[in-house]
Amino acid sequence: DVSPAFAARPGRQRLPRQVGSKTKQAPKRRKPPSKLYRRMKGMLWQIGLYAVLVKASGKDAAAADYSSFLVAGQLRSGVKEFTKEFLPTPTWHKEPPASFLRVAVVGIALYFAFMSLMKTEGDVFIKISMADALYQTFCVGLSLLHMEEWQTYLPKIAFVLFWRYFNRNLECFLIFVLQFVSDLSSFATKAVGKKMRRPWIFWAPVLFNLPLLFPSMFTSYILFNEIGTKGEKAIKKLHTKPSVKLFKKIFGVSAEKTYYQILGVPDFADEKTIKKAFRSHSKRLHPDKNPDPKAAELFMTIKDAYTNLLKQGSQEDQMMKQMESNLEDFQIIQRVGSMSFTHVFEFVMHVFGAVFNTFKYMTRTERVDKVHQAKTVYGQQEWTTLLQSQASIEVFIRSGKNGKVQEQATKWLHPLKRAIAYKAKTTFKAIYPEDKVKEEVHQLKRRLLGGKDPNSTSGGGGRGANSSPEERRTAERVEKATTELVAFGLVHRIVHLIHKRVLVEVLVEEFSKKSENDLDKELRDLNDLITTYTEELDAFGEATDLAFALEDILSEDGKVRKAVRYHFRKELRMREPERLEWIKALLQAPWHEYDMGAYTEGLAKYSMS
Repeated sequence: DVSPAFAARPGRQRLPRQVGSKTKQAPKRRKPPSKLYRRMKGMLWQIGLYAVLVKASGKDAAAADYSSFLVAGQLRSGVKEFTKEFLPTPTWHKEPPASFLRVAVVGIALYFAFMSLMKTEGDVFIKISMADALYQTFCVGLSLLHMEEWQTYLPKIAFVLFWRYFNRNLECFLIFVLQFVSDLSSFATKAVGKKMRRPWIFWAPVLFNLPLLFPSMFTSYILFNEIGTKGEKAIKKLHTKPSVKLFKKIFGVSAEKTYYQILGVPDFADEKTIKKAFRSHSKRLHPDKNPDPKAAELFMTIKDAYTNLLKQGSQEDQMMKQMESNLEDFQIIQRVGSMSFTHVFEFVMHVFGAVFNTFKYMTRTERVDKVHQAKTVYGQQEWTTLLQSQASIEVFIRSGKNGKVQEQATKWLHPLKRAIAYKAKTTFKAIYPEDKVKEEVHQLKRRLLGGKDPNSTSGGGGRGANSSPEERRTAERVEKATTELVAFGLVHRIVHLIHKRVLVEVLVEEFSKKSENDLDKELRDLNDLITTYTEELDAFGEATDLAFALEDILSEDGKVRKAVRYHFRKELRMREPERLEWIKALLQAPWHEYDMGAYTEGLAKYSMS
């Protein structure tokens, strides 16, 4: 009990006398850190790890980019998760104005932070991480409007074009283009995935992320094929490469023409070639010969280029300017390659995921199909044989013949119908309702009698001297089929019981020797049944001049043990009370309730002679 004095003072509680002291200072519980604190801590840890890796890669910027891309994904996800804490979560109803205000404040703050970061020579992956956060904020703002997902891509296109035509920053434009394409590929994957089947659905992300490879592949071709190890010599001629010219056209890199290109002469041409080109242009564009205002403007541009090229030392100046321009182009190509390299890594992960899922699906499907096919084959064969047995026995009994075959057939008909009824309620419930089972048996009877109606005949006829040869042949066919099917049923029943006994032997010998005493009664009953049915089978064999090779069945004891041990592996490893209850229920159940088809590929054809 807590006394009022101590109850009013938090952190102190009344203790029993046997503890030693009447009062004890309870330890204060530390408040768990907030989610924002955890997010911020994780982001700072990822930024620190990223900075250490970049520092360790050396002063070479390209080496830093290609060595740090491994943790760039973690850096991007960390920044996005941290930004998510400041953004509202969309609801299913109309959003309050405070949510839009939060998005606006976070978006403006990220915009100015991103623009200030772009003006520096900072790491490209940090810039991409900040761009991810800004793009995410814009997407959250669109989600607050509760638009359809496909409708949000029109504002996203406008957002991307803003950086191209209003902000006029090529690097920002390329970053957000890659973001938009990645977002669009995810949407296309989800939309197409609803209509595709496996395993093709696994390759949808690979297909829709292919456009993200273009910038990195194109820049890699220029860097490794056009420049390679040539260094400064290749950079001097970089502006003449067709691939570089194509790169500038595709990515919108402004390319100012040199004086040589304006005059249409080769780079660093001599004075004679320059004068000849200028005279040729003057004949077409001089104001005295061409009154067009555009021609006059173009003539002044050509005249300015001609004057600058003929100045003293102008060739060296042009070489320096061209070298500086080529270096700028080279840096732009490097930055584009670095920006798209993270998407290459994501594409590779998509490919690995598709291959792994396809392999997993194919192997699992193949294994499941084999097991399902084996169960289907066994179950269908057993079901068909049982129905044939019932039809044949009922036709044979109606024929009125006496003897051992009819006696045993009549005796076997009752357990046979019980087995058919059990199979119809469990395995073939959806396929064979009760009415369809009767119809199937009726059709089998008609087929056995050669197309005659079994209700209008005497079950095969052939009894008197007045019977026709056809009726006698039908009666012989019915008797032979009944003999074989009754013999099959008797052996099939014994095999089920033998498999039960093998299961008990596996349990006692390999899992629980103590269970032998608990299962003594059930084992004795099982052995008695096997002995009784075996004697019944032998008597039937003597009456019909048939011999059954049961030794072949018993000789497969090793294969049966292996199959039984694997199929019942979960039940055999259960705890003792549950396992004992399970095995007793299995032994006391009728023979036809033992699911031998679960681990048997096909119905066995028991040899008889």
